[in-house]
Amino acid sequence: MLLLLAIASPLLALLLLDSLLRAWFVVVSWRTPATQRDPPAPPTASPLAVVIPAHDEGAIIGDTVARLRAQTPPDALFVVADNCTDDTAAVARRAGARVWERHRPDERGKGAALRWFLATAAETLSDYDAIAIFDADSIVDEDFARHAMAALARGADVVQGFVQPLSGGSPSADLAAYSELLSQQIDDVARARLGWPVPLRGTGMVFRREVLGALLPHLQTKVEDVEMSLLLAAQGKQVRFLPGAVVGDPKPGGARGVAIQRARWLQGGREVLQRHGRLVLRLLLSGRPGDVSLVFATLLKPKTLVLLLKSLWFASSLLLPIKPAVLHWTTATLAGLALSADLVYYPLGLRLVEMPGRYARALAVAPLYLAVWLWSLTLSLVSATPWLSVRRDD
Repeated sequence: MLLLLAIASPLLALLLLDSLLRAWFVVVSWRTPATQRDPPAPPTASPLAVVIPAHDEGAIIGDTVARLRAQTPPDALFVVADNCTDDTAAVARRAGARVWERHRPDERGKGAALRWFLATAAETLSDYDAIAIFDADSIVDEDFARHAMAALARGADVVQGFVQPLSGGSPSADLAAYSELLSQQIDDVARARLGWPVPLRGTGMVFRREVLGALLPHLQTKVEDVEMSLLLAAQGKQVRFLPGAVVGDPKPGGARGVAIQRARWLQGGREVLQRHGRLVLRLLLSGRPGDVSLVFATLLKPKTLVLLLKSLWFASSLLLPIKPAVLHWTTATLAGLALSADLVYYPLGLRLVEMPGRYARALAVAPLYLAVWLWSLTLSLVSATPWLSVRRDD
């Protein structure tokens, strides 16, 4: 038994540290609700380019461009039609975007599309100080740009807006949305107050142009937001969180769509560990709690599995014979503390969200969500499709 504990001790230490961070975030973010928004900042003179990488998004790109055209200066809205087999490029042009078409089927993904675009359109983009990146289905708050540019004017290199998940309504989709809400309304708010970096979230990201240009050549995986988060931390550049800069992010409606989306994240997470393992280890050993917190936020997933492991740790520490007795009770106490942090975190978060009853019902069936993650894990391991994508009706 002692040998088993020794073997498992690194994992148990990670679980305990995850819980300590979670408890600390709850304390730090407690006083002011995270949903409170700062008043809009005044406009700045710095020009902002808006870039939307899009792959086969002809059905939705027109509406997205039309919404953004109402709040984006002329000629500052760009769509990168990436390996499209539909009418994405034509629809985006009709809606008023400047369109670049890329045809490189051997090189897919948002990171590759952005890298190609910044190189191809370098002369055009030289007129812009900053670049905002949104998904093809993003619904951007009208004050987003003003908040972002004011933050850059105050010295930020990169900012991340508040990504409001727009759930499809199934229990699994609601639980996924709830987890994303709390990770921002508790965790990211606390990180911002502590002066720690926050993770990028794929949409609602704004970069100084030279910072983005320096990052893109290093991207090698499906999860460019995770890569950029870690690379920025290693460079000592902090991503600033802007709760008032809101972007709506439609999510898959059914369990299948959630599973496919999570499977792609799992594939990307493995690729990050394979290609940036030394970087991840360096951040974990940096001695900077903000860097450790960032690694946990981006790679210690799924949270449902983490919660299950904490529950198993607690149950086994009570049921298995561990001697001497002091070690038995020490292990049980640490496991109980690790588990209790999560048992407080999720119910407490209901005070921060609209429609708490809806998310409470999703929490009640949370054990079923583990099945979605197991489905995702299986898909990520056995799928013959190198790039898993979610259909709009999933």
